[in-house]
This record gives sequence, C-alpha cells and structure tokens, in this order.
Amino acid sequence: MPIMHYHPYYEIYILVEGRRKYFFQNRIIELYPRDVLIIKPNDPHRAIPIDEDSVYERHIVNVDPTLFLQIERYNRQISDIFKKGVLNLEDDAFSRALNIIESVKTEQTKDSKKYMYSIRNHIERLLLEVALNGRKIVRENQFRKNDIRIQEAIDYILDNYNQNITVDMCAKKCHMGKSNFTKVFHDVIGTNYKEYLNSIRIKKACSCLLETDMSISEISECVGYDTPSYFASVFKKKMNISPKDYRNINVYPDDFNSNG
Repeated sequence: MPIMHYHPYYEIYILVEGRRKYFFQNRIIELYPRDVLIIKPNDPHRAIPIDEDSVYERHIVNVDPTLFLQIERYNRQISDIFKKGVLNLEDDAFSRALNIIESVKTEQTKDSKKYMYSIRNHIERLLLEVALNGRKIVRENQFRKNDIRIQEAIDYILDNYNQNITVDMCAKKCHMGKSNFTKVFHDVIGTNYKEYLNSIRIKKACSCLLETDMSISEISECVGYDTPSYFASVFKKKMNISPKDYRNINVYPDDFNSNG
C-alpha cells in the first residue's frame, strides 16, 4: 500500500485511465483521467487506494528543482500552476502531453549528454502544455465519512501545528475515539499522526530557514518544538542534513562550499 511521502524534486503526475483518490496539498481529492498534479519538493502526498480491484494507469515525470526553476524563470505562466491545484487537460492537450512524456522516457534511456538538452526542452514543453491548457478543477467529491473526519483533523493540524497539539485533541476534534482515530488516520493518509505533524513542522521550518534571519532556536519554537535539540534531531532525520547546514547550502552556497 502506498504511504505518504515527499522528496526533494518536483513531480508531474498525470492520470491516464481509471479513478484515484489522492492526498495532495494537504487535501483529500479525487482524480479522473486527464487530471494533472504538479507536486512541489517536500510536499507530503500519497495515492490512496479506493478499493483492491481498482485499475488505473498513470505517468510520473520527476524534475530536478534547479532545472524546474530555470524553466520557470523564463516562463512565468508556470508559477500559476501551483495556485490552481488539480488541473485537467482537454483531449488534444492530453495527447500532446502523453507524446512528450514518451519522448522523455525514450531519451532518458540513452547515455549521452546531448540528450540532456533535449529532455530539458521536452519537460519545458510539458510544463507549458499544462500551464497554458490545464483547466482548474472543482469537483463535488463523494467522500466516505472517515475521509471527511480526517480532513477535519488535517485542517486542525495545519492551523495549530505550532502549538502543543496531541493525538487526543485531534481525535476529539473529529468526534472519534483515540484508537479508532489513530487507525483511520493511518489508513487514509498512509502515515501516523506524529509523522504527519512532523512533516508539516519541518516544511514550515525549511521556509523559515530560507526566508528569514531567525535563529535555529527561534524557528524551533515557532514551528512547535519544545527544545532546539529535539527540533534539530527531527529535522536531520527527515532532511538528512542539519538545519544550520540546510540554511548554509541554500542561502549561502559560496560560503558553505569554501568552508567545506
């Protein structure tokens, strides 16, 4: 069963056939053929099984953040993708997108630097196809009762992640017993309550490290950890790097490299 996860690269997800339930941008959503998701680095997400017999086909293209930002710099329309959430492509745009993906996959198997430029161009075309021809989708999803309850818990966590919130508080918010809430939360999201809360806190901490001059201790308190040492331990476990080095690599790369 797929678990909630995140990774350091962008992901382009296109559903070709079938129907899927998905956890994306901290929302439980339904996906249908020709739907497209653009998933940012370190954004928790998960495909949620609808039933054991459901049949589907999807394509995934992973994009290095440096390459994505280079493409975005010269194509400002791509920035709007993230404001729209789920996008849906009309038949013609969908066919073009699939052809581009096939070209990318074919050229990724060829061991030659000259194909790197071609792959970059294909990915740029794919992102522009989605940005220019993707329609924002708003659907009335027919969720199960448990999905609605867990979405309430997620919203509560997003509003209060910087507080000392507990699994008991979330269960009460959803009008569920603790043991039932714990099981249902894991079944829907694909991870436990504590892991999800930590993923939200660490993502917020990454933004603070990159966008502010706050100290590590201040950031630790700001995102809800009792002590800087515990914050640093959780951060390193999830990001494979200390908060200090994460800031140095991304904000002061020249200074970091000269010291390394």
